[in-house]
Amino acid sequence: MSVRMQAGNEEARVRAAIMTLANCSISWSDELCYLPPSRIRLMQQCMPPGNPAMRPLDLFERDIPSIWHIHLANAIETWEVVGFFNFNASPEQRTVRFEQLGLDSQAEYVAFEFWQENYLGSFKNGLEVLLPPESSRIVAIRRKLERPQLVGTDMHLLQGWHEIHEMEWHAEKNVLSGIHHRAPGLAGKAFFYLPEGWTPKFDFPLSPSSARLTHVEGPIWMQEISFSEADFKWTIPFESLKPPAEKEPIQPGTNQ
Repeated sequence: MSVRMQAGNEEARVRAAIMTLANCSISWSDELCYLPPSRIRLMQQCMPPGNPAMRPLDLFERDIPSIWHIHLANAIETWEVVGFFNFNASPEQRTVRFEQLGLDSQAEYVAFEFWQENYLGSFKNGLEVLLPPESSRIVAIRRKLERPQLVGTDMHLLQGWHEIHEMEWHAEKNVLSGIHHRAPGLAGKAFFYLPEGWTPKFDFPLSPSSARLTHVEGPIWMQEISFSEADFKWTIPFESLKPPAEKEPIQPGTNQ
């Protein structure tokens, strides 16, 4: 695969996404010493290889399938990655229904796009993506929770399969913790969705854990990581601004 400088960003991303989602053994054909940092970064976002098999959802609808789905599940969570491709010279829309992904069509899901680092929103039933000419969009889809959750990363196209080694929600303390894993010397971002009524807990004076998130926009916050070692252990405290639910008054003649 080549991510040569003569290709525009969208073309280079299409090449990288096809090879990665198809779980190919990737060999680079560029002279690496001449590539700019942005293209080296793109290559790193495809490594390491190795992921569950993708499947085309529109195999018999187009000459070249343009909606590819990977179901991902590990000891931490389950989520979906959908690759949307437009191989034509004009903008086109792609639509996926959640029932095509084996998801509950009545549940709500949050979607995060990899290349643009963009939170698309929360959806029921399915979502639509408008693609520029000859481009790709890689979307992670996770079930929406009622507490802070990771929705995506910029470290690998699969957004969690290779780089999230541990993650746990501690409900009694409202703390999310985990371990990110990348090669030493790399940097990365993790993106978190905070439902209405939740906010990071900022200590004063600031502590390393409470200073780890930066607000992006809306419900999305970002954690930036520099990997001095392969494993980056992190802990992020949150607080809920919602008042505790009031108990219903006991009615006479009942045992409560």
